Amino acid sequence: KVLDELTVGLNTGDFKTVFGTIVLARQSPVMPFSLGNYFIGAATEAPLIPVITGTVVGCLPINAALVGAGVGGMKALDIVKENGIFAEGLEAFGAVVTLGFIAVVVKTISSVYTEEDSKLSES
Repeated sequence: KVLDELTVGLNTGDFKTVFGTIVLARQSPVMPFSLGNYFIGAATEAPLIPVITGTVVGCLPINAALVGAGVGGMKALDIVKENGIFAEGLEAFGAVVTLGFIAVVVKTISSVYTEEDSKLSES
């Protein structure tokens, strides 16, 4: 259903509609970037200029946030290494937090798909 709505928005040919749809699609953490590229190119008749500008504008906020988090994390790591505080356990702690985050994301995605499957089977 979501892909149908995206397809309608992208097939309008209207600059604002296509641009807005692309910007929103690029903000989605659910749709992988390369899958979105294939979908937009193969399943729609979206004009090239709004797709390119929407991609640039849509990717800027998330990329800026990720780069900022990386820079801040590296500065924090440098401070820890310079002072010798918890340097040995910091990487292990980061790995545990990352694995925990991945587990939460997988559980959330799994529950969404389970709910969607139950809704489809009821229909």
